[in-house]
Amino acid sequence: MKCPICDYEKNFENFTCSDALCLKPKYGVFRYFENDFYQRLKTYETTFVKVREKEGLRIKNKAIYNELPFVDAVKYKGGWADKAIDLKIISQLVKGVAPKVRALNFGSYNGWLSNHLVKLGYKTTAAGYFMDEFDGLGSCQFYHNSWTSIQMDIEKHINKLDGQFDLIVLNRGVAFMTDLEFTLKNLIGKLSDGGILIVTGVKIFEKEDKAKKAFDKHLNRYKKQHGFNLMFKELKGYLNGNDFEMMKNLGLNFKTFPGKHLANLRSMFMRTKPLQYYAYFKKSD
Repeated sequence: MKCPICDYEKNFENFTCSDALCLKPKYGVFRYFENDFYQRLKTYETTFVKVREKEGLRIKNKAIYNELPFVDAVKYKGGWADKAIDLKIISQLVKGVAPKVRALNFGSYNGWLSNHLVKLGYKTTAAGYFMDEFDGLGSCQFYHNSWTSIQMDIEKHINKLDGQFDLIVLNRGVAFMTDLEFTLKNLIGKLSDGGILIVTGVKIFEKEDKAKKAFDKHLNRYKKQHGFNLMFKELKGYLNGNDFEMMKNLGLNFKTFPGKHLANLRSMFMRTKPLQYYAYFKKSD
C-alpha cells in the first residue's frame, strides 16, 4: 500500500512512512487515510466512544477478550449470542476449503473475529473504521494471537491492499455500506481462486416503509438521548428486496440464520419483520 498523503509505500514490518506528518500507528494499528476524511472520522469517533461508554458496550475487562464471543458477562449485550453463532457458521463454511492462507476481516470491530480466524489457521488482516482500544481495532493489543490491523476508509481503499484473500468475512455490517454493490464486487474481486466470501447478519425487509420507520426511530432515539447523529456517512441503514436480488445476481448463496426458520416463515406472510440470513460466495478454482 502507498500512503495517500506522501505516496510512500508503507512498510508492514515497522509501520513506517517517509513523511513525519503522516499518521503514526497507534496500539500497533496501521492507519491509512486522506487527511480530510481522517479528521471527520476522528471527530465522529470521539463522540461515538462516549455514547458507547454510556450504553455500557465498551468491553473494558481486558481479561475476557481472548474468550469472546463465549463470555457470559457480555452474552446478552451487543449481540454476542448471535456472534457466537456467526463463528460456528464461518467455521463450518471454511472446512475443506482450499487454499487456506490469507483472511480479511472486512469492517473489523474489536478483534474477536480476527482472533478466531487466526485460530482457524489464517494469516489475517483486519480492516475497519474505528481505533478505540475497547471498542475498535485498538483492542488487538489484548489478544494472545496477532494479526495485521489497518484503520482505513474500507469501502474506498480496500483495493489498495496487496494480493488476494482465501477468506473474506463481512460480519454484521452489510446494511451499513454506502454502495453495497460496489463493495461486494470489490470483495469478490479480492478473492483468490477457490476463496470464499462470507456475509453474516443479513436482514432483508420486504416492506421498505417498515424498515425506514424503524431505522429512523433508532436514529431519533440516539439524537434525543445523546445529541448525536449516529450515521457517519449517508446510507440507507437496512436491506430491501432490491438489495436481496442484487446480491443473488452477484452469485451469493443465502441460508436461513440458525434458529430463524419459523421467524422467517412468519415474516414471509406478515412482512413486518426482516428475513434473517447469512450468505456466501465461493470463487471457482
